[in-house]
Amino acid sequence: MDSAFDRAYAAHRAGRLAEAEHGYRAALATNPADADALHLFGVLRHQQGQHAEAADLVGRAVALRPDDAALQLNLGNALKALGRLDEAIERFRNALTLAPEFPLAHYNLGNAYAALQRHEDAVDAFGRALRLTPDDASIYNNLGNALNALGRHDDALAAFRRALELRPGHAGAHNNLAMALSAMGRADDAIAHFQAAIAAQPRFVAAHFNLGNTFDAVGRHAEAAAAFEAALALHPPFPLALFGLANALCAQSRHRDALPYYERAVGLDPSFSLAWLNLGNAHHALGAHEMALRAFDQALRVAPDLTLAQLHRAVTLLTLGDFTRGLPAYEARHDTPGATPIGALPRWRGEPIASKTLLIRAEQGFGDTLQFVRFVPRARERCARVVLEVQPELVALLAPAATRWRVTLVAQGSAKPPAADLACTLMSLPFALGLQPADIVAGARYLGAPDSARRRFR
Repeated sequence: MDSAFDRAYAAHRAGRLAEAEHGYRAALATNPADADALHLFGVLRHQQGQHAEAADLVGRAVALRPDDAALQLNLGNALKALGRLDEAIERFRNALTLAPEFPLAHYNLGNAYAALQRHEDAVDAFGRALRLTPDDASIYNNLGNALNALGRHDDALAAFRRALELRPGHAGAHNNLAMALSAMGRADDAIAHFQAAIAAQPRFVAAHFNLGNTFDAVGRHAEAAAAFEAALALHPPFPLALFGLANALCAQSRHRDALPYYERAVGLDPSFSLAWLNLGNAHHALGAHEMALRAFDQALRVAPDLTLAQLHRAVTLLTLGDFTRGLPAYEARHDTPGATPIGALPRWRGEPIASKTLLIRAEQGFGDTLQFVRFVPRARERCARVVLEVQPELVALLAPAATRWRVTLVAQGSAKPPAADLACTLMSLPFALGLQPADIVAGARYLGAPDSARRRFR
């Protein structure tokens, strides 16, 4: 007559998990030191998502039979599921010490390394697994992920393509190949593979999401919105997809339509600083400046160093005419990528420097330079000397004004940097000078066509 363990094992193999659980419990009630029952009941509980109980059960089996590689492997699996990755790695290594040609142990060791971002070690482990099982598509797929994380995109492509040769409908390999192609700037090829992943597995949320990101990155915003909507239809509580959809709508100037998606994103994840930032941007675009300020303030509460939130908040304050708060806050632009560098010179804050030279550097576009040079004469009143550095294309236009203002005009990018004691960017002059809206009014004309241009058009 079959024992309780035999009946449990048969039910387990047949997928009748509740029946198997009952049988394993009965077997252990009869013999609590049955290593096989402890082991397989632990495997069952791992399958059921009860990883802590699984680790306890398989751990007890390992204590009874420490030289069994399969037990070491399955204890590692339960520990990995609990996030105890270093302990899992130790168990996978134990399994390989006992059975060096155990491909599943090499594979699971590689996955644990990858989860710890130890991608070089993961590549080595996956390589060892493939030497033992060279036709396993899943190992090639995960090898590709590790190579991609290391920036070895060509090698990653080869691994993903081999996975697809072995299993043409492997949705994960299509998705991951697309991610590698996207990282290489091959967006059209990436889109085709994201779509292939979705064709193979229509409910593949990540593939819909990644397709949306790729469409958005190449300016195909309507298609991006559709892809994000597909991801959200499958998984509504997905803050990143809500954020992506809202961004795609804003890129189409559909700011009002974007608002509820940003709001849902921050409702699901109140610490999502970029969603708060872009919610503020959408309100600003709609002219709802007070709402924009509230969103920017919330972005800064959760991410105080988010420079773009500081900068966009400043722009909104300036739009409202609040120079007292807006001008100091607008200095945050110096901390954004691509900002005009001040260099090693101390920053000028508007103090009188009667015996020193001030370098004023143009920033951003031609229009900003032409608007903000009006403040140069005010700065000149506080300094012994002023050097004004502008875009080369504007030197001829600004030369007559520079002569009147008694400032030295130089072109950006000159071979010899101008000598100076302090520096200020052109758009920081209103802040340094302590200006208010009433100070920025149309005054005397300060620009005119150069004489050479006048003669040309007479």
